[in-house]
Amino acid sequence: MKTSKLLSALLLLSAWSLPAQTFNVLHNFTNTPDGEMPAAGLVFDQGMLYGVSAFGGSSDDGTLFKVSTNGTGYTVLKTFTYSSDYTDGSMPEASLIAADGVLFGTTLMGGSNSYGTVFRISTNGTGYQILHHFGAEVDGRQPYGKLCLDNGILYGGVGSGGISNYGAIFRISTEGTGYSVLMNFSETNGWAPQGNLVMYNGVLYGTTAQGGPAPGWMGEVFSMNTDGTGFTVLKSFNSSGTDGYNPQSDIIVTNGVIYGTTDGGGGTVFKMNTNGTGFTTLKAFGYYTDGNRPWGGLALVGNTLYGTCNEDGTHFDGNVYRINVDGTGFFPIYNFSGADGNALRGDVIWVDGTLYGTSYSGGSASDGVVFSLVPPPQPAIVADGRLGVQTNGFGFYISGPSNQLVAVDVCSNLSLGNWQPFQTNKLGTNGYYFKDPKWTNYPGRYYRLREP
Repeated sequence: MKTSKLLSALLLLSAWSLPAQTFNVLHNFTNTPDGEMPAAGLVFDQGMLYGVSAFGGSSDDGTLFKVSTNGTGYTVLKTFTYSSDYTDGSMPEASLIAADGVLFGTTLMGGSNSYGTVFRISTNGTGYQILHHFGAEVDGRQPYGKLCLDNGILYGGVGSGGISNYGAIFRISTEGTGYSVLMNFSETNGWAPQGNLVMYNGVLYGTTAQGGPAPGWMGEVFSMNTDGTGFTVLKSFNSSGTDGYNPQSDIIVTNGVIYGTTDGGGGTVFKMNTNGTGFTTLKAFGYYTDGNRPWGGLALVGNTLYGTCNEDGTHFDGNVYRINVDGTGFFPIYNFSGADGNALRGDVIWVDGTLYGTSYSGGSASDGVVFSLVPPPQPAIVADGRLGVQTNGFGFYISGPSNQLVAVDVCSNLSLGNWQPFQTNKLGTNGYYFKDPKWTNYPGRYYRLREP
């Protein structure tokens, strides 16, 4: 943006009637019959949101539900029952996956051995089937993470059990046949996988919340082939430094880059290459206003990551935040206050410009909520009468979320690209008016906004 008589360049980057942030509680859980304490995120399929609650329902063993994106049509598709004959699962804690009108998921408890199940059910609530009962020592126990589906095969992790009782990676067909353990964890190669598995270029990527090679022992990022070979520790976490530790949420893998979060030490957002190089801490959480303990995974939209914190924020009830993939622009875009939910443990998902998620507790009955959130716009220049030469300087009005930090850079020669930081300010309720009193000292002066 050059300061001259030709202000058309300024208008190209102006803000035009940008929508404000919109938050809505789509459903308040009430324990019975709708469920209680949704620990997982949601999945979107054919116009509806699907999810699970860990408790509540008629047997207090959890529910599987659907609800529209505007909050109407809430329906319990399945009430889990930890029955005396052990034919059903209990306590679903992982997000569902959807494919061709079928939902696949896991329960942490229940089943014939009381250590969890893998199940499938149609999106209309029919055809519920347990594909596998965990509990045999070699099978593994207690599946925490979201499943991965590829070519008719489901891949997942169990947090305990296996040969060494440190957890395992398994595979099973979508029809329930061919269950096998691909990888048994041990103390030295990680244990307790609690996040998802991701298929990328024919390779599985995942994390363990604990264990790993010395001197870490506090979790890891790994890769492995779908036949169980080629297991490789890509990153070993420890409790010192700024890397974070105890990664237990879902990861994203795209364009050769892994994005994830850690929970230990307040928590971090990180990225790294799929070959194990380039590990970078994008954000180390600072409690209170920033948030604390990002239990949920991330949603990637363009070059922006969205995630949740389980604790802290302005009201100490957790928040939704955004951060750019290069580590700039961190900003809590919504702080929960209890009545609208608190304690966020699941992922957020992005559907047509809106984030959807759940809170584990809070809401009208303190049993959790389903929510939607249209993120506030990025800071931008407003094209109005304040743009241009004013008394004692050249200025313009900056709009954006209240309390967001905005940096203004200046440049005198675009061909050289010699951008220099000029001023950083916090936006107020009505934005901020920027003024440059020294603009006449230059034959040309360009401006750009960025989030510091």
